[in-house]
Amino acid sequence: MPPIPLIRTSQLFPFLKFLGQIGSPIEKILKKADIPCIPWLNFEKSNSLIPEYSVWLLLEKAARLEGIEDFGLQVGMQTELADVGLLGESLLRSPSLYDILNNFLNNIRWHSSYACFWLKIDHKEAWFCRQGIQLIGVGSTQVEL
Repeated sequence: MPPIPLIRTSQLFPFLKFLGQIGSPIEKILKKADIPCIPWLNFEKSNSLIPEYSVWLLLEKAARLEGIEDFGLQVGMQTELADVGLLGESLLRSPSLYDILNNFLNNIRWHSSYACFWLKIDHKEAWFCRQGIQLIGVGSTQVEL
């Protein structure tokens, strides 16, 4: 059986918040992505784990349903660190950009089991890099935006 990449439900909150703001049928989209919409699953603060494939599928379905080609970018532009649960709260306590990046790199695997990020520093430039999850193909455009 192949491994199942997992992600914290709080990572989904910014997308659900955005969908709610534009009047999108959130429960319908959750259902299409096989994500349960149950009362105890508080997407804003929950540390529950769900298959990351379902989150990426939700992004794809939402982008298509709403006709928003750059859905991931739109959500990212409106998201504050506090909107991504414990990860965001941890990053907000970092005193500098350098500390934020290192905090993120050291803790992201607690929030997304297959996440792979790194800093590439080359002379006067620094690149924040991300490797895709090869087990997931759907929704990658929205994740990358």
